[in-house]
Amino acid sequence: AANKDLYVEKIIADKDDPNKLYLLTYTGIYVVLDNKLLPFETKLISSTQDYLLSLAQDNDKNFWIGTTTGIYYLKNHQLIHFGSRNGLTDNAVTDVYHDADNNLWFATQGNGLFKYEGNHIITLDRSQGMPDNEVVMALVKDKNNGVIMGIDGAGLIRYSGNKLSPCPTGDNQAVSLTPNKSFGLSIVNLRLDFSGGNVNSDSVVTVDFTYTNGCDKVKVSNLQ
Repeated sequence: AANKDLYVEKIIADKDDPNKLYLLTYTGIYVVLDNKLLPFETKLISSTQDYLLSLAQDNDKNFWIGTTTGIYYLKNHQLIHFGSRNGLTDNAVTDVYHDADNNLWFATQGNGLFKYEGNHIITLDRSQGMPDNEVVMALVKDKNNGVIMGIDGAGLIRYSGNKLSPCPTGDNQAVSLTPNKSFGLSIVNLRLDFSGGNVNSDSVVTVDFTYTNGCDKVKVSNLQ
């Protein structure tokens, strides 16, 4: 079988089992447990025909998947689409953040930020001070429980106390958004090297994790 590389956009730990990891790629989700890699809900997720961009798990262990056409909610082996007809967006959702109060935050390309409280949606856009392009690329909590957004072309903006305010970073200072342990692990463009063949719904892979400064790499071998 031909070699295959997967580029992992995000890694999160399971809410109940921190040793169980979910790896998000553009076209699927994989589970890592006991040094083995398994595809997760392959047929269901592939039915969306959308690229997957972000992932979060709520307190009920259900999944929220940001895609190029809005949000998908994965519960009990069923996939439900949330978009503009639900008060959210049909644009790309670049990041999903689940907070300690079980609220969900959706960063979008062109529609600002949405906070979903289960039965209520708060929209943060230009009318609240969002930059004109309203392209939010990343989300993270700060030490005061505010939410910091990485805005394309506009730096960092903090949302706290129902207010938006810019976050000064200093001249020529490199800025990255790195979630703490409570969010699991979030990595962009993590690369998995497959040395034995293609991954399918029956594949089992032995996984070795190797972390290096600036480039976290997962080496996958012994594909069965």
